[in-house]
Amino acid sequence: IMKKYLNIDLNGTILTISAAGSELSNSCVISNDDTKVKSGFNSDLIRPLFAVLNPELTYTVSKYQTACGIVDILMHTLERFITDDDLMVSSEFAIGIIKTVIKNGLIAYNEPDNYIARKNLMLASSFSHNGLTSMGHTFYFRCHKFEHVISGFYDHVSHGAGLAICWPAYAKYVYKEQKLTPLFARLAYDLFDVEKTNDMVGDAYKGIILMEEFFKSLNMPTRLEELGINKDDIEQFTLALT
Repeated sequence: IMKKYLNIDLNGTILTISAAGSELSNSCVISNDDTKVKSGFNSDLIRPLFAVLNPELTYTVSKYQTACGIVDILMHTLERFITDDDLMVSSEFAIGIIKTVIKNGLIAYNEPDNYIARKNLMLASSFSHNGLTSMGHTFYFRCHKFEHVISGFYDHVSHGAGLAICWPAYAKYVYKEQKLTPLFARLAYDLFDVEKTNDMVGDAYKGIILMEEFFKSLNMPTRLEELGINKDDIEQFTLALT
């Protein structure tokens, strides 16, 4: 209509899966099949000008891809929340989105045609990756970058499944860092009702384990060997990141 009467081109999207958040983001991933390298690209020139979100269009998404999408949404938010700096407003948005995804994601996984769960998951997908939760934050998307290496080498690895492996390993490696421990601990307290003790580091670790258990409840892998990837492959992954 805009093109016909006003001579204006409007590029938009019709969302059919809750996952990447590309309907509101300025991001995409470009794959080179020859080099097996997946590279991120960001520009507001590719941000859609409008998006149509109808939860009913996601009813037929398979349980596996629904689960992969749930993990991807969580990771878009978690990787913005776990940073060296903080802005209360965006952090509160992040906690709200993560809570929403955990609750409604599990419902959507078990009840594919649950309109309310699909609706909440869809909106969470959009707002997890549009910049809302990264305001005032410096973030690096380390897990995303490493997962791109894994799925770049292995076509059978879905992005969300790879992230379900990367995040627990990464979290267990960094959660003891002084600036990060309170953030991981907050995830434990606010998302999983972990009882607060005098051992914040221990509390933070419990939250990581519970998030890993959530991934498992969606039948997501949490170890490379579950995807047929062995330790000998790690070296080529490392080289691809350099």
